[in-house]
Amino acid sequence: MITPEKQCELYLLFNVMVMGGIFMCQINAYVERGGIEELIMENVDIVEPEGKNISLRSIFGEQKVLPLRIKYISMVNNKITLEE
Repeated sequence: MITPEKQCELYLLFNVMVMGGIFMCQINAYVERGGIEELIMENVDIVEPEGKNISLRSIFGEQKVLPLRIKYISMVNNKITLEE
C-alpha cells in the first residue's frame, strides 16, 4: 500500500521529470492527545496564531479556530501536529 506521503513524492517526481513543472503537496493538521494523533484538517493552506488559539484554513476555504498550539511541523511528512 502506498502511503499519502509516498504518493505525494511520486507525483512530485513525475511532475518534475515528465511535465517539467512543480506539484505542491498539501499539509494536513493533527491534534495529539494522549499520544494519539487525530486528523483535524486536510489540505491546510494557512496557519495563523490568534491569541491563545490557532486558526487553520484549507485550500477549499474551510476554517477552524482551535484552542491549541503548534507542537511541531514536519515538511517532509506534510504534517502539522498541534497540542493542547
